[in-house]
Amino acid sequence: MNIAILMGGLQFDSQQELLKSVWKCAKEDGSNLFVFLCSPSGKEQYNKGELKIFDLPDLKVFDGVIYLEDTLPVGPIRKHVSEMIRKEKIPCS
Repeated sequence: MNIAILMGGLQFDSQQELLKSVWKCAKEDGSNLFVFLCSPSGKEQYNKGELKIFDLPDLKVFDGVIYLEDTLPVGPIRKHVSEMIRKEKIPCS
């Protein structure tokens, strides 16, 4: 099974622990885990490039997506990523 994780960085312990836990479960299950993350800042020009990471995965090749929407800045990027996932009609948590 191929699982994608889409999130906005690992700044907080909770994000790190969640990723460690998912990684452990995926390893035990024999699943492949693909992590796409960025570290947005308050600089709009920087964020334009940083947030392009979410355009890289071809979601068709994944059996499911874990999308941590609340780790991304509020605004168009959240909507864009949500629409990408919805369009491919793959399970998302």
